[in-house]
Amino acid sequence: MKKIALLTIVATLAFTGCVDVDCCVPGVISIDVNTLTFISAGETKEINLDCPMEWEIQDPVKVPDWLEIDPLNHSGSIKVTITAKENEKPEIRDFIVIFVASNGDKFILQVIQLKDNYFDFKSNEEPRWEWDDGSTVREEINANYRYIFITDNGFVKSSGERLFSSVLCKTGRITSPDGSTYEILEIKDGFTKGAHPESILRTEIGIIELDYLEIVKIENGKLWIVFKEKNASIERRIVQ
Repeated sequence: MKKIALLTIVATLAFTGCVDVDCCVPGVISIDVNTLTFISAGETKEINLDCPMEWEIQDPVKVPDWLEIDPLNHSGSIKVTITAKENEKPEIRDFIVIFVASNGDKFILQVIQLKDNYFDFKSNEEPRWEWDDGSTVREEINANYRYIFITDNGFVKSSGERLFSSVLCKTGRITSPDGSTYEILEIKDGFTKGAHPESILRTEIGIIELDYLEIVKIENGKLWIVFKEKNASIERRIVQ
């Protein structure tokens, strides 16, 4: 009886071990990441897909318009390019991409795109300078002086008198009637949507370097700009 019981235990362990080994066998199709996260502005990333046979995207017609995958099918290993278009909504969006090998093996990739944190800011077209700490929007406009208009060859006060002249693209404001105080953003590479890392803020006391400056929207001759001065804790936003 003892021999029979021992043989039964050995047979059970052998069978169980076989199942565990099968469960641990790597899939035929694999990718070097399980999740891809994109910024709201949109970007392109590459993933490394390893597969010794033909594969394809499951239900490619269900891939949303904001997501582009190239290629949708292939034979063998390859770098797959995935592009997320700009997300202009205040919600995160995501999609599950399923890669299927010709033997039926699958790999699931989760794609996430962050929400547009500037959605509310971009929804308001009123020209303004504002702070991101809950303070009141400042609109220094009156009969004698006002915001300087956007231009690529200098600044002109509302009276027509030229304050600055430069080939650099600029936008800013005069904060005193005689033009003696001012804030001018100089954007070296022009008024285009996106980040502008070499930009500076020029004031009557000198040049202030910036941690970053980004034009988040251009529409109807207006710019929506976010920027932060170096060593400052507050992001500033303007519409001009």
